[in-house]
Amino acid sequence: MASVNDIQNLYIAYFNRPADVAGLAYWSQTNLAAVQIAQSFSKQVEYASIYANFSTKQTVNALFNNLFNHDADSAGLAYWIGQIENGTFTIGQAAIAILAGATGPDAACVTAKLVAANGFTSKMAASTSLQATYSQANGNAFDLAKIWLAGVTDAASATAAAAKVNATFTAMPDPATLSITVKRGVENLGTSGNNTFLATNDVLLTSGTTIKGNGGTDVLTVTNYAGNVVHPAIVTGVTTLNLHGGDLQIVSPDPFLNQFSIINDYKTSDSIRLGNIPQTLNLYVSDMAGVTLGAPNQVVRQLTKSGDYVYISSTHANLEGAVISLEHTIKGTSIDRTIGPFGNKLIITDAGNATLGAAMLKNFTWVALSAAENLTISPDTALMISVADANTTITETSGAGDVAIYMDNSRSLTLNTSATHATELNLLGHGTNAVTLTGAGNVVISAAQLGNLNLTGSAGLETILLPTFSNAIYNIAVASSTIGNMASKLITVDNLKSGNGKAVLHTGARPTSMETINIATADFNSLAGNIASSAGKLSDHDYKAFVVKVASGAAAGTYVYEHFNGTTVDNGDIIVKLTGNNYSVNFFDLQA
Repeated sequence: MASVNDIQNLYIAYFNRPADVAGLAYWSQTNLAAVQIAQSFSKQVEYASIYANFSTKQTVNALFNNLFNHDADSAGLAYWIGQIENGTFTIGQAAIAILAGATGPDAACVTAKLVAANGFTSKMAASTSLQATYSQANGNAFDLAKIWLAGVTDAASATAAAAKVNATFTAMPDPATLSITVKRGVENLGTSGNNTFLATNDVLLTSGTTIKGNGGTDVLTVTNYAGNVVHPAIVTGVTTLNLHGGDLQIVSPDPFLNQFSIINDYKTSDSIRLGNIPQTLNLYVSDMAGVTLGAPNQVVRQLTKSGDYVYISSTHANLEGAVISLEHTIKGTSIDRTIGPFGNKLIITDAGNATLGAAMLKNFTWVALSAAENLTISPDTALMISVADANTTITETSGAGDVAIYMDNSRSLTLNTSATHATELNLLGHGTNAVTLTGAGNVVISAAQLGNLNLTGSAGLETILLPTFSNAIYNIAVASSTIGNMASKLITVDNLKSGNGKAVLHTGARPTSMETINIATADFNSLAGNIASSAGKLSDHDYKAFVVKVASGAAAGTYVYEHFNGTTVDNGDIIVKLTGNNYSVNFFDLQA
């Protein structure tokens, strides 16, 4: 027979919320084992509303997040997917086994959640009004409880959560709120208490329909709101709009939305353009959501961990003061380039200057630039950026999150790299891409097979990956890659092909000769001396070039070296490393 704690843990694992009093009492009296109750939970309407479209992977990760506030590790995830899909475990059996197997911080987390949830349920035991308030039928009551419980990760946070129980109940809708069905073409007046106005889309499309709150906390709930039409209904004294039903597409502005400060979106999936006033959009969608900001100082929050990902579109002006919170999206916060669409996405739709700090960027894995942009970023998590205009500047100031930039079809990019993270630049498509590098960060550039590249400037360690087969032209400035800065400024070119004039290393001066030097072993400190001992007589500005082959040691590899200054190998002389399975270099590949 399952104990009260067993049942409460199942509520946490399955529904991410504390048990309601009636539910806990019912299951306690059934004399069922915990695994039987778990299986019964999987047949409930609430379970279906959360997990109906989930894969086994999503379900397992949901259980881990509900219990421990994190996804399953890769080994555990693979194990549980296999055990469930081969029939060894049901979802209910897996949930109980995951609970039983918790150790360390995970055990502390679920123990703290159990203590907090028991306190929450006990708070309602002697209050029929609180029991009525905490109901799936009562608006977002369950969602608020989930947000409250999600903040519990250990004993200290459980204590802090206990102090917020009353505030959580206060934030829930009043179950005694009067429901008023809105009639078309007439005035619909609320009572002096709290009212929920219930309307259909056709009623709101009828001229003369007015809805008036009367001093209470009033809400308008619409079951089948349709987008891309203007709704003439006039609403006053009602601050909150609830949108229910299937999918929603609001692409063009609708002045009707300007009448609300809070919009709760319960659609399956949607694309919504907010009004032109400061508003808060709370997303409870179970699939993808697209949101276009309509004004500065708007708030967008994904409040349930069921939506796949969110796309936010905005002009520069409307990003001002925006607050975005999307950490509850399922696929939104980690990059998987093999499946797309690469998680939560921020689309900046016009040209201008934008600064995106870590607090904003943590919500997105992808920033899409639609016009000429001067973008400054400081990501703490991995980030992708797509460039779609001919003149773009990206400045990386700080942050530990690696950056991957995608650019195609005759773009011009100035990239100021940061030493706090790695950067990769992927060039795609046709045409000629012009790239200017600055900063101290390391960067890997993948050249397009069909597109030309003009690369100037310098960063930290640069790696340029050329395609195996290509007729494109690659002009690569290498003047910053000197023998005195090999640890921090070395340029590596992969797959350089000689003799066809397609890939040119611009050193600053065309060489006068080219010979080969073979060195048995060298490190970066000894390499200059090794070259000098084999290069013969050198003179100032003789521009002699050498292919240097180092067989072993820290500096092992093949380099092309060009002498510039003095009578020996100088720290300012150019050296470029060559890699790949089929690279080659000759006299004509080095140009001014």
